This record gives sequence, C-alpha cells and structure tokens, in this order.
Amino acid sequence: VLYSGSKDHTVKVWDLDAQHNVPARTLSAHRSEVLALAATPAAAGDRVAQLATGAGDGEVLLWDAERLLQLRTVVCDGAPAMALAFVLAAGAV
Repeated sequence: VLYSGSKDHTVKVWDLDAQHNVPARTLSAHRSEVLALAATPAAAGDRVAQLATGAGDGEVLLWDAERLLQLRTVVCDGAPAMALAFVLAAGAV
C-alpha cells in the first residue's frame, strides 16, 4: 500500500499489486491541501497501523490505517503541517 497527499484535499490509498493505475480508496477529511504524511508499522511489520496526514491549514489527522477511519484531529497554530514523524518510544506524533 502507498499513501499520497493531494492538492484536492484528499489522501489517496494505492494498491501496488493492482493492475490499474487508480487509487483503491480516497480519504476526504481535510479542508486544505495535504502536504505531509507519516506512518507507523503494525506489530507484524508488513502493514501500517496508523497514518498521520498534515494539511496546509495546520490540521493534522490521525487515521487507523487498516480500517481507514479517522481517529483524531489536531490543529496546529495555523502554520502549514509540512512534515510529520511518529516518535514510537514516546507514543507521540
């Protein structure tokens, strides 16, 4: 699976094993262009457990990557969320 952020305010979920070049799913929860993404590995290591997406309006969304459900919204100070990283030891984004 590959995730990509888009100027159309969406996150595209791509199935790399698919024979066609269209997104398998589109996540539409941001109100601004998606500029940053970060993912945490699942316990098995071959999947993604959580996905964080950051947008131009400073909004960061946390997703359950397996079910593609939005878990939480964090609003930064209004500056664009241009880079994200998970710090697993601390359990923080």
